[in-house]
Amino acid sequence: MKNHSFNSRLSKLVYTAVFAAISIALNTLEINLVSFKVTFTYIPIFLSGAFLGPLAGLLTGAIGDVVGFLIYPTGSLYNPFFTISSALIGVFAGVVFKYTTFKEPFKIWIGYFLVFIVCTLAINTTTIYYLYFATKKAFAAYLISRVSTQGAVIIFNMILTYSVLAPLKNILRFKKFSRA
Repeated sequence: MKNHSFNSRLSKLVYTAVFAAISIALNTLEINLVSFKVTFTYIPIFLSGAFLGPLAGLLTGAIGDVVGFLIYPTGSLYNPFFTISSALIGVFAGVVFKYTTFKEPFKIWIGYFLVFIVCTLAINTTTIYYLYFATKKAFAAYLISRVSTQGAVIIFNMILTYSVLAPLKNILRFKKFSRA
């Protein structure tokens, strides 16, 4: 039994590292549109939390953000608030998938809703505003512009997450989400 526990912890660690590596790789991919960019880093962080639990999701988000920034800096200085936001994506997904009894599509919706409100609108929007726009426009105007653009990004990531969730669950043979 002890050996099984070790293998279970080791496989969880390996899966966390794989999701973090995918997050790092996706950190370099983005679609630049007129007034915003679409990124894909939500997906591996969210899936890590959903499959492996809140702690693995937190580690995936934090490692993916820090290493992703070191490999592909965005032109500004490193900001820990973005790392906190990325880590919380995995935590929210992990908590929702581990502690609620809803069906998977609703768990995805709840998880991404929390991510949208706390990570995207509260943390990221406030951080970006104070870094770049504090002297140029009112916070309320900036927040309103982010609601629509980042809402579209969240919906896009939610659809992609839903489309890969079941196939990935079958491929990786996860029986129950983050109940381990």
